[in-house]
Amino acid sequence: MLWVMVSRYEFPGRDQWFVTSYRELLGDDDAVWTMIEVVEGLDLSVVYDRYGPASGAGRPAFDPTMMMTLLLFGYLEGKRSSRELEAACRRDLAYQAICGGIRPDHATIARFRVLVDDVVESVFVQVIAECDRRGMIDLERLAIDGTKMEAAASKESNHTGVFLDELHSRVRELLAETKESDCDSGSDTGGASSGSGPGGGGWSPTRRQGETLRKLDRVEQTQVEVDAARQRRDVDFKRRGRRRTGEATANVVDPESRLQKTRDGWIQGYNAQAVVTGNQIVVAAQVTAETTDVGMFQPMINQAIENLETAGAGSPVGVILADAGYWSAANFEFGDHIDAELLIATKKRSQIGVVDEIDPATASHKARARHAMETRLANNKDEYRQRGWLIEGTFAHTKTHRQIRRFQRRGLKACNAEWFLTLIAYNIGKIHRYQQHHQRGPGNPTRSDTSRTRHPRQHPYHQRHHRSPLPNRHPHR
Repeated sequence: MLWVMVSRYEFPGRDQWFVTSYRELLGDDDAVWTMIEVVEGLDLSVVYDRYGPASGAGRPAFDPTMMMTLLLFGYLEGKRSSRELEAACRRDLAYQAICGGIRPDHATIARFRVLVDDVVESVFVQVIAECDRRGMIDLERLAIDGTKMEAAASKESNHTGVFLDELHSRVRELLAETKESDCDSGSDTGGASSGSGPGGGGWSPTRRQGETLRKLDRVEQTQVEVDAARQRRDVDFKRRGRRRTGEATANVVDPESRLQKTRDGWIQGYNAQAVVTGNQIVVAAQVTAETTDVGMFQPMINQAIENLETAGAGSPVGVILADAGYWSAANFEFGDHIDAELLIATKKRSQIGVVDEIDPATASHKARARHAMETRLANNKDEYRQRGWLIEGTFAHTKTHRQIRRFQRRGLKACNAEWFLTLIAYNIGKIHRYQQHHQRGPGNPTRSDTSRTRHPRQHPYHQRHHRSPLPNRHPHR
């Protein structure tokens, strides 16, 4: 038998009382303090106005600034569910520091998220202005790309127009039966009825009719999307002379979402676009249901330039980088209307720098534009190589590190607001890291100083090719 001699034990004192501050518990370098500082500096007067006069009757509302901070910090850490945020307010010190002892429930958080749908774009621009105020906006280059995000719907929910017509008829019959049974059962008192809802529980007549009407509205919206899909097929047939096989379909759960092709196969989702600066600050964002990127180039670049002007970042843009998904002759000519150089790939990455031979006398307008862009790329291969780590690194951080690969809400407007919240939180995270870098002293290195791995911008390759051979380059801000 083995005997172990222990001189004493130290037991946890779970009933002890202590008085301290959240800052002492979390430390001054926690990201939550940067989030609180940035959000408290935002203009949220539009949100405050929606709550009405402060002297109104009823229970006091939660402070919109606190709610916005809670929402954005959740997106920064990948906690987007309202119930997950509610639990974090009870168990996580950082979220308790945001709320200061207040505990909003999941329904309040969900309602606030919907309330600020049309405000988040303004908040996005204000955060860009804050980045510019701190000297974080590098306009030597912009990179644009899109990533496919899953919708809150499955591929199996796609149905043809014939199925939707039958479903529409069944739902209308169900609505008529519901109204008839409610009339037979007496007045609409709002109490439990003999009908059954999900899980077998009783539903009131009002709720049963409301749910049926919502189903009917969704089916009718899906039918509209099927008609739009048929029109797109007709346009594609006239342009290419090749008609697709199979019938047009739409998703009955999220009618505005579409099937999107990814490297891992097809998903039901959206195409989320972003434009980033040379130091990976996102300056434009948009969600579209389009399956290709080419049509989003001009709107995204215009939005980026407009946002930068509104934010006060007045320096002109140096070069705009885009992959082959954005190539078209129209996008090439768009460069004549903006004060920036365009580098748009015309073919696969492995073929960048290879210039096709053309005969100027017989070549079409598109061929001449392609030849001009290929010549420009051949002379600026090192500059174009900056594109990948700039924009794809931003998406990798969002989808891998923060685990945000799927929208939680349904509909294009709601998903667009969710994408803005995701990237606002991303930019504030950049502010936090920038602030930490500039606040540390020479004798207090961070982990990145001693780690064997380095950020791509610190890599000797990117230092070596930091300056572009393009003429009339603009210096760093």
